Amino acid sequence: MKYIKKILFVSVLYLSLTSCEHLLDIDPVNSMVPTTVSDFEQVLLSGYIDSEFFMRTELSTDNVELNFNSSSELSDDYSLWFTWAESHQADGEIEDRIWGELYRSIYNANSVIDELDLLEVLPEEEELLEIVKGEAHAVRALAYFYLANFYAEPYSKEKESMVCVPLITTANNLTTRIQNNTRESIGVIWKLIVSDLELSSNLLFGKPFESKFRFNYYSVEALKSRVHLFMGEYDKAISSADAVIDKYKLWDMNKMPEYAENKEETIGSLINYKNGFINTDYNKEILFYWCSNGGSAGARANIFYYSEAIQKPSDELIDSYYMLKDASNPESDTILDYRKYIYLVNVDKTDPKWKEKGTKTYKMYASQGDNVTAYIGLKLGEVILNRAEAYARKGLKTEALDDVKLLMKNRILDADFPVYEDLINAEEDVLGRVLLERRKETAFDGGLRWLDIRRLVDRRTELVHTDKEQNKYVLKVDDPRYVLQIPRSEQKFSPNMELNPR
Repeated sequence: MKYIKKILFVSVLYLSLTSCEHLLDIDPVNSMVPTTVSDFEQVLLSGYIDSEFFMRTELSTDNVELNFNSSSELSDDYSLWFTWAESHQADGEIEDRIWGELYRSIYNANSVIDELDLLEVLPEEEELLEIVKGEAHAVRALAYFYLANFYAEPYSKEKESMVCVPLITTANNLTTRIQNNTRESIGVIWKLIVSDLELSSNLLFGKPFESKFRFNYYSVEALKSRVHLFMGEYDKAISSADAVIDKYKLWDMNKMPEYAENKEETIGSLINYKNGFINTDYNKEILFYWCSNGGSAGARANIFYYSEAIQKPSDELIDSYYMLKDASNPESDTILDYRKYIYLVNVDKTDPKWKEKGTKTYKMYASQGDNVTAYIGLKLGEVILNRAEAYARKGLKTEALDDVKLLMKNRILDADFPVYEDLINAEEDVLGRVLLERRKETAFDGGLRWLDIRRLVDRRTELVHTDKEQNKYVLKVDDPRYVLQIPRSEQKFSPNMELNPR
């Protein structure tokens, strides 16, 4: 194999996020060389994204506000996101951890793709080779998807010629990427994302799979449905969603009382610091987990878990789960949406710290104990709403509402569903209903709220955040800060790289 010595084994390839100042600053910590498909499988596994970079983007959305009664202060890092600073990097910070993590993932995927094309294997290894190669293309596509959605304008055919991010499709000749990098166009980057996912889907179709921490045919189709939706390719989004929806079933949350009773708990006490909402049978809907933080802390280290933290889920988001049965009467009863239990509501006013804690905490994941889980990467609920939005944008309102009903029949109290059904059947803005349910279903999942606000240009409204001192910060509808600035490391070593407007 011509380039084999350029590749290091498994976690032996490490893209330094603490000292890198270049696009690809590889720090070799071992010199073992992979020679088999199984070896390259381990190289690939080290390439899966393992940092919860996306959680900070929630601070830039309407899903988050501050608890002014908290004695805590918003950290300098979080404040950059909450106030939509000119740069998401702190003063004097050269490397961008998000940029670095995503290009690290791309490098490992490229390493595997390069060498598997040259590797001679036995017949009994062919299936594993196709699995590993298929995963590698999906890993690369996922990383570029986030790079394109953070550092460039949202995709549209009219913007295909605008600059996106540097394109790297090989692990060879890394020295040429140390400096003087350039940004490829939006059209080229999105074309690569689509082609990578198509190739991945073809390679993984019919292949066995066990772990939800690795891509398989169905999780790739789920990602394809998202990508095609973002690109406005609605028929393709529907087709990919169909493949997933035909395979998986939603968990009926009406089973939560029985589930809690079997564990000798109430629903409220079931979701506590040792158990998150994800520890119910809801986890059967998860198609792909990612970002385990090295496997030790998992998602319980998320920045919204701590009851006394200043950053909280917003009242606007929480209120959306309490739909009035009679919209004309503010005093009417509300429809019981079981997803409200994701947000632990503290109503114990005898607790001396109840104001300090605020009235709600994000409890998708356990914060202590043994129930460690990674973050939700892709799930069935999102896929159903991908299809619903695609139908709505094609003018197929009945089909769009049918998908909303499919989801909500498994989210709200059975006795309340006929009321909900009547309410949404009477709505004229079907797309608006789909997008509202999308916000509720995918809140805090993979940074989707920020990505949706970016892409839904025709639905944007001015965003306003208020800090503890009552200073107001505004993100206007056409604000250039919807696009992150190119990292200072690239500005330093690639001085001719085009920057994003400010």
